[in-house]
Amino acid sequence: MILVVGVLAMALLFVDGRTAGSPRSGGPPGATAVLAAVVTVLAFDIGMGGWMLLLHFNDFMPPASDATFSLLMQVGIGFGILTGYPAVTSLAKRKQTGQLRVTRRNHLALRPAP
Repeated sequence: MILVVGVLAMALLFVDGRTAGSPRSGGPPGATAVLAAVVTVLAFDIGMGGWMLLLHFNDFMPPASDATFSLLMQVGIGFGILTGYPAVTSLAKRKQTGQLRVTRRNHLALRPAP
């Protein structure tokens, strides 16, 4: 289920990244928008998934019908935001300075803006 949510989040972030630019520029290139979406979702999932794994393997995970389950998932979302925040701010700074570019090769790599 977390993979389905991750793919949906990446698709929505990709569309947002492509359309969030000025009307003339049309947003960043497709590969750059994909890179930003993947990094953002991966950074969030490290915090959220790590919290869920910690709960599961230490037998602290309550059943989904328990009220504490909802509270613990909210704590996991907080951890996801804490781990995703540095990635998002780094990507935002690179976008503002024009340093977030993707090479035209088959792999994704960051190179300085011309």
